[in-house]
Amino acid sequence: MLKYIKRLTGSLQNNRSFNNVAYSLLAYLISPIMILVTTPLLLHYLGAAEYGIWILIQSVISVLGISNFGIGSALIKIGAEWVDSDPERFDALIHAGFTLSLLVSCVMNVIVWTFGADLVRLFASPDQQESFIRFIYFAGAITGLRVISGVFSAAYMSKQRYDLNSKVNMIVNFISSIAFALLAYWYRSLNAMIAALLIFSVALVVVNYFVAKRTVPGFRIRLRLERTVLRKLCSYSIFSWLQVIITAFNTQADKLIVGGLLGSKALAYYTICIQLAIKIHEVPAAAGGFLLARFSSLYENKQFGEMKKLYQKSQRFAAAFILLAGAFMFAGSHFILKLWIGPEFADQHAELLQLLAVAVSLGALGVIPYYGLNGTGYVRLNTFFTLSMSLISCAAYFMLMPVIGLTAAFWGRILAFPLVVASVWVIYQKVLRPDRSETAIAYLKDLPD
Repeated sequence: MLKYIKRLTGSLQNNRSFNNVAYSLLAYLISPIMILVTTPLLLHYLGAAEYGIWILIQSVISVLGISNFGIGSALIKIGAEWVDSDPERFDALIHAGFTLSLLVSCVMNVIVWTFGADLVRLFASPDQQESFIRFIYFAGAITGLRVISGVFSAAYMSKQRYDLNSKVNMIVNFISSIAFALLAYWYRSLNAMIAALLIFSVALVVVNYFVAKRTVPGFRIRLRLERTVLRKLCSYSIFSWLQVIITAFNTQADKLIVGGLLGSKALAYYTICIQLAIKIHEVPAAAGGFLLARFSSLYENKQFGEMKKLYQKSQRFAAAFILLAGAFMFAGSHFILKLWIGPEFADQHAELLQLLAVAVSLGALGVIPYYGLNGTGYVRLNTFFTLSMSLISCAAYFMLMPVIGLTAAFWGRILAFPLVVASVWVIYQKVLRPDRSETAIAYLKDLPD
């Protein structure tokens, strides 16, 4: 029995997919723990208004992140096809990705410095603009660094080394969370915290570069654009970029709308609840991140049977987690908020957490289909689904939030759920049955080289 256990343990440790999932889950186990520990401290030492601005700044950085043009996802998807079979084309792909990311970062920062004040008027209410405007320029620099860092991490993630990316992010997030809490305690202001955020962004670029250099044989960076490689990169990245734009607004629009319509205090209260509920979605999304490269490799090699087994197994595990986590958060909402923030906060907002837990759980059922569609080339169809869900949710936020307040966040997600069902149907009826997919939705796939 002991020999069997040792053999099983050794097999799992040497299994690339297991390592990818295990470290991704570990990263997302540490993340909510750090949120649980640091959020009450930040809320106490900064106050609800300043904490709301801190959340708003991070939301703006996430929205500015759409300037990456989908380069990272395209590098992972295409790189998974070339990294072992055609090293020369893979090198040219990385060079093209780095060159584009550098250009994008420079252009984006010029825009931020030129139109920073106008951006502040879009994202902040009048009473917040004076405090917020001094941070917008830092946000541009931080976003540019993250775009470049994404190229380095994509290089080793294309080798299906998502475990390394999880390790790097886990360490950086752990250290930065502690640093932010300490700075809030020492200075009671956002100035030092924003400076620290910039420093950690620089550190992330350096760390990801050296990890890529160690993981990918012959990894190097050159400013070079090869025409055929650039065309291949752009043919996928343009739709991946649209998905990045949609996802960024879809995940941050609720916070931006809450902050703009209801104020920074309401944003602080809402953020506390959504930080808990969104983990129901983020954990399977992180654990399944490696599926993009894996599905791409299996699909290109026409291993449809293996791909179907992988998809079904992944979906079963994801659904089981979503059901258990959603039920736990719904049943224990008052206890969780009481233990975390306090009894008064729990009395006021436990119902909101329950609603968000239900809505997020339903939406999380589309995580594995999302990777399946992108990994098998149905990026246009996936973009349509993502765009439609985002538009429906945002429209509901704008129309309902002035009337019913934070409860609109629940209805915005619920109204978009039918499209999650549609994505699941497409996976089963089309992608996993390629004999039926050719005539039905072939026009939605990427054009050939």
